[in-house]
Amino acid sequence: MTKATAQIHPSAQSKASAGRAPLDFKKPLTLDTKRFGELSFSSRAWTAIVPDGIAYADVLKSTYWKLNARRMSARDTIDVVNDAFTFYAKLLVVSSNPSTDTVEVRELYRRGLAPPNIDEQEINGFAVSWGGGFDKWKVTRASDGHVMKKGIVSREEARYFVQTELTPRLAAGRAS
Repeated sequence: MTKATAQIHPSAQSKASAGRAPLDFKKPLTLDTKRFGELSFSSRAWTAIVPDGIAYADVLKSTYWKLNARRMSARDTIDVVNDAFTFYAKLLVVSSNPSTDTVEVRELYRRGLAPPNIDEQEINGFAVSWGGGFDKWKVTRASDGHVMKKGIVSREEARYFVQTELTPRLAAGRAS
């Protein structure tokens, strides 16, 4: 062994002779436990049933959410559907300002849907029809369109209401 070779550290000599890069012992990236938790602790999921006739572009405006702004926080999500079930969207709340009652949302996705295939049915002078996502099934008087009852869960329950509540009243001459 020559004098120059003896002065090099043995591990450095073996690395240099092998032609390999030195091993990297950096700590892997990890997510802090404070940034990880159950969804229900950091955000809430909301649902909004938009009345027919409201343009979807208006739903994306911060002022649209004014009456509900104090209930929402950043990271909340909103499932949005209109009464006619012709669209469904998922929005992300990116900021909420209770002092100005504004909520800023971003569309995560939107899907247009074909309207439901629901026919109106008349029973003893009363129409049973779908009133949309908010009103659900409703019963209207066919003669003048007056809504007798809305918010009925199923078509069968609406029919039952006509047959057990309204038809006997009609027979007694007091269906109002």
